[in-house]
Amino acid sequence: MFSASNYAAQRYESEAGKEHLEALQVLVHLAGLEEEDEFITAVLNGVTYNGPEGNLASDMESIRTALAEASAIYRLGDPWRDHLKEFAVHLGEDDYFSAEKFYKARSFSPDHTEVVGGRSLQFATPMVLAHPPIVEVNQHLRGALAGYAFQPPTIWIRFGLFKVLTALKADGDNTDATKAGVLQFVTSSRVAEYDGLKVDYSFERSLDTSQPPWYKGQTDDIPPGEPVVLIRDDSPTWAVPTKWQKGQDLRSVTITDTFETYLAVQVGPHAFTTLFTCEWTFHAKYDMQKPSEGSAEYSITAQKIETRDIKVTGLPLAHNVEAKVVS
Repeated sequence: MFSASNYAAQRYESEAGKEHLEALQVLVHLAGLEEEDEFITAVLNGVTYNGPEGNLASDMESIRTALAEASAIYRLGDPWRDHLKEFAVHLGEDDYFSAEKFYKARSFSPDHTEVVGGRSLQFATPMVLAHPPIVEVNQHLRGALAGYAFQPPTIWIRFGLFKVLTALKADGDNTDATKAGVLQFVTSSRVAEYDGLKVDYSFERSLDTSQPPWYKGQTDDIPPGEPVVLIRDDSPTWAVPTKWQKGQDLRSVTITDTFETYLAVQVGPHAFTTLFTCEWTFHAKYDMQKPSEGSAEYSITAQKIETRDIKVTGLPLAHNVEAKVVS
């Protein structure tokens, strides 16, 4: 059975604070890995620093990410689970744990072939990871909601994980690279209710991107004849002030985001052919009268190998959609 206090005492020279010990124990519990003491210890050793200046507080961000990735892979079952355990326990003292390093170390071979844009493309069935975020109160966050600035305390839903990993190889007879990446669309309904006020931030299916046309502006060039590992991740987060601008107390938050994520190849200007489709949702609920019952989760609803053509034409970007304040 994993013990955060025992781990910290053996890993760090400085004494860990009670707050961070409790947080680590909760994270391991939420990951469902308390019984896997050797495995969890190996994962944590792969993201923490045990030198004289090492301390648990400064490692917590890396620990959150590592536990989310480890838990998501672990829940895929065998053979992924056994591969992951073997990878973690054999990490050297200077090796770093991450889903990306694990996937690349396994050297998974492409198992599908499609002719896209007149060229042959091999790819591995994607490994899709999902780990639920955590609902917490944050005293440091500042931002804006529906055009109104807010300050802490804030309900903060974060540290979740959605990640797609695959290996691709383009036909070696071509002379130019193939552009591959992820297209993602999102439909959202986000409602925060205050005393006498409702904040509604909702929009229909929009391209989820920061640099059109690719999701988050990330693409990969697949050189002819050379295998490439493509990894994309997303961590939908949401922040809601516990008091609105005029002092109304927060009563509840309900969020539903529905995502369509496509592994795709660009075949022309704003034209794409998909190789793989994953549909998933982000749900979150929080009631100020029942804070311990606050919850957030990612649910993968569909995964399939499929080829379809997508033309991106004038879709509004999700982050440009204006929120509505309804009194």
